[in-house]
Amino acid sequence: MKLNQQTIGISFFVRKSKVKNAQWPIFARITVNKERKDFSIKEWVSVKSWDEKHSRAKNTLPELRQLNTYLESIRSKIMQSYRQLQLDGKIITAETLKRSYFGLDENAKTLLELMDYHNSQMVGKLAEGTLKNYRSTSRYIQKFLIEFKKRTDIFLNELDYRFLLEFEQFVRNTPLKDFDPCHNNGLMKHIERLRKITNLGVRLGWLSKNPFENYRISFQKYDRQFLDKIELDKIEQCPLNDSTLVIAKDLFIFSCYTGLAPVDLSKLTKDNIINGEGPELWIHTEREKTGTIVNVPLLPKAIEIMQKYTNHPIAIHRNRLFPPLSNQQLNRSLKIIGEICSINKYLTFYISRHTFATTITLNNGVPMETVSKMLGHTKYATTQIYARILNKKIGEDMASLRIRLAENKNN
Repeated sequence: MKLNQQTIGISFFVRKSKVKNAQWPIFARITVNKERKDFSIKEWVSVKSWDEKHSRAKNTLPELRQLNTYLESIRSKIMQSYRQLQLDGKIITAETLKRSYFGLDENAKTLLELMDYHNSQMVGKLAEGTLKNYRSTSRYIQKFLIEFKKRTDIFLNELDYRFLLEFEQFVRNTPLKDFDPCHNNGLMKHIERLRKITNLGVRLGWLSKNPFENYRISFQKYDRQFLDKIELDKIEQCPLNDSTLVIAKDLFIFSCYTGLAPVDLSKLTKDNIINGEGPELWIHTEREKTGTIVNVPLLPKAIEIMQKYTNHPIAIHRNRLFPPLSNQQLNRSLKIIGEICSINKYLTFYISRHTFATTITLNNGVPMETVSKMLGHTKYATTQIYARILNKKIGEDMASLRIRLAENKNN
């Protein structure tokens, strides 16, 4: 029909891809000037009872006649909403008509609008790696809405505890990439980010209350992998011919002796190397992730690797201490190196940071407070995650204790 030069259509259809127990879910479709908006009416009809040509149920049974009466009531309410928008002088689109039908304010915000607003506002405030994680959560939400909810977006006032439970189950069973499932802690990170975003919606006045505030986020504890001294020696002594593998190995070992994350390592220039206390050279830099200042004295092995690349043409051209490798190149190369060295661990670059915290520092008597400073942690509790004491160190400490106790007894 045409009203005030606008073409408006109201129809009903079934979504055949969602057949369940030989029934189809029924959807309403609002069309204004060729713009479409669909929504579920929360009713099902048997496959044999739907008249596709006339977009209604076949009037063969009392319950089907009741269903058709309900469809007509929806059509009537949509038209009432249309006329009210006309009387109010509002711009009418399929979206505003749908909102009006559901009794939503014309300024009601959607989940994806909120997520886009958050991500745009956090540029420059959050590290790029952190923003990348928020974008990943946004992609998961969109995938969930399209594949599970059969919608392109959802209004904020439609969010509820059930939405979160369904999203949780969806993430557990549906990887963003083939053969790359999201395990429990990755899932909890997605939900943690979603909850932070909805909290922003509350502060903006877009939501009256965070519907997820009572949801319990549960991370599983696990030991972060690191290399022991024997494994580290294997990699240091590993002969390699491929130039990319050699660079990846050197960057990895450098991080094992400095604790630098890959993004911080890639930014190092000669200006980051300073004279510290005494004749020692130190690294002075700022962590990309937290913005904290990091000062790390350079151990001999780290200095040896740094000097190896003093005249490297690519490093000089880019004004960096080392030639650059992407995270993909690094981790792909480390997997190959791990296989060559027969190291039975899934070798990633972050193992180098854990190795520095455990094998190089803590298990050689460096106090945890000092390690925390060198790692650039903003919370002491974060460093405690790395605090593994090897059995060898426990044995050495107890042997020293026995000697002291024996000396005290003799005295």
